[in-house]
Amino acid sequence: MTEKTKQLSSSAPFHSKVKSDAAGFERNQAALAQLVARVRNQEEVIRQGGGDKAADAQHKKGRLTARERIALLIDPGTMGHV
Repeated sequence: MTEKTKQLSSSAPFHSKVKSDAAGFERNQAALAQLVARVRNQEEVIRQGGGDKAADAQHKKGRLTARERIALLIDPGTMGHV
């Protein structure tokens, strides 16, 4: 455990000033959930890297996709987001 971690773990608990019973809380929470869902959907589209059609085109040319090449270069478990 580093000195910084020790300092953080021994700190007083964090007390939020968010009022979960406030009128707009649920509306804001729902809006944030929609935004997070949109970002996750966009991330999935990006991860597809052009989709199956583009990947098939690369494979027909005897090439790997960029993600396939990267997966061969990195150690398993070191970069879970790739």
